[in-house]
Amino acid sequence: MFLFNRKKNYGSGSVQSTFDIIKNKIETYKEKGIVVSVQENPMAICILTPVMKRVHNYEFAAETVFVDSTASCDESGASITFFIAGSMIGGIPLGCVIHNGQSEEDYWHAFNAISSFGGKGAPNVFMTDDSTPERKDLSEFFDSSRLLLCTFLVCQAVWRWLWDKKHDIEQLNRKSLMLIVRQILCETDITNCNELIDVALKDDLIIKYPQFKSYFEAIIERKSEWCIAYRQNCLTRGRNTNNLVEASIRVFKDVVLKRCRAFNPVALAEFVINVLETHHQKRIQKFASFRVSKPELEFKKFCTKANDLIVKKISYNLFHVSSAENENIVYGVHSELNLCECPTGIGGAFCKHLCAVHIQYGTQISTSPALSFEDRIIFAKIALGNDIDETFFQNMSAVEVTSNNKAGISAEVTDFLVPMMQNKEIENETVSTLINYYFL
Repeated sequence: MFLFNRKKNYGSGSVQSTFDIIKNKIETYKEKGIVVSVQENPMAICILTPVMKRVHNYEFAAETVFVDSTASCDESGASITFFIAGSMIGGIPLGCVIHNGQSEEDYWHAFNAISSFGGKGAPNVFMTDDSTPERKDLSEFFDSSRLLLCTFLVCQAVWRWLWDKKHDIEQLNRKSLMLIVRQILCETDITNCNELIDVALKDDLIIKYPQFKSYFEAIIERKSEWCIAYRQNCLTRGRNTNNLVEASIRVFKDVVLKRCRAFNPVALAEFVINVLETHHQKRIQKFASFRVSKPELEFKKFCTKANDLIVKKISYNLFHVSSAENENIVYGVHSELNLCECPTGIGGAFCKHLCAVHIQYGTQISTSPALSFEDRIIFAKIALGNDIDETFFQNMSAVEVTSNNKAGISAEVTDFLVPMMQNKEIENETVSTLINYYFL
């Protein structure tokens, strides 16, 4: 009975039976809002679940996309490539492709199946590991996108090179050589970065090891891909590593596959469509429904750091904010673009200077880790679709003020009280006194 059901639902295990089964299921998937496209030679099964399709409608899907592959997911040894978008609540899948191997031809057909990315056809940035076939096909198929390397994997590759016995690097010198590369990688100013490179090329320790000098010169030629100073004009939102897609692959192997292999690509596709889709739906719903406190806790940490900063308003959307380390240093903050001139904020990440502007002038910063009502609506629609009751995701304090307004208090007073109730920096006693005065 087991063998009969397996053959009926997943095929006999041969390549042809796999394609026959998956093609027969395409119409069934389509009725459920799932897009599955199949190519036979070489095999490429592209999957877009409802959650994945809805993510493509939002701008963050076109900013930075993280790409990585994992192999040996089923008994045939198939690989699966994930495309992950970075959002305020972490990584959300944009799509995945099941393919035979990790050659240029395999990746070409895999990337050909994914082509929306927020309606732009290609994201601004792809961040990957240093897989030559993967990066070559990405650069050819998405020629308008910029390719960046995961900084952690760059450091890991250098460290492994230093520890390889055939390179004859003395153990006492490995750490010093690694620190030279790491200092160049972490420098945020292009001029300083180039000066560090010039100094390193003349360093006696590097000259001592001709093999390392050649290796160092080779990776320096690609400095625009891994040096943080050369990615300041990219909206990476402070994400310089591939952690989001690495974590997604771990979830897939641990939570979805339970550290087991699927029977064949058909079974692998079923796991993605059913189990992985449900996992992400539940996870996104938790953030939309105030079930996760992490965003608010992160925002509170920023508020603690930003309380003592000096903010000067230059125009309606431009501010000057003092540095926490040196008050003589001032960073420009553009509230509409959500950008700051500091090393953290220039790449689009939320920083304490943006937070200071928000606290002292009440300016809304869309990159704030604390989710607004509009943010929760977006994530609720990604998880559940557009047909939702938006009031369900509203802050309860705002609902209470509106419903308890028996005295007919003006809308101006209500609009004044609601933000105060939502502001964690205002003492609860102050808010309670105002509510008692107006409503009780």
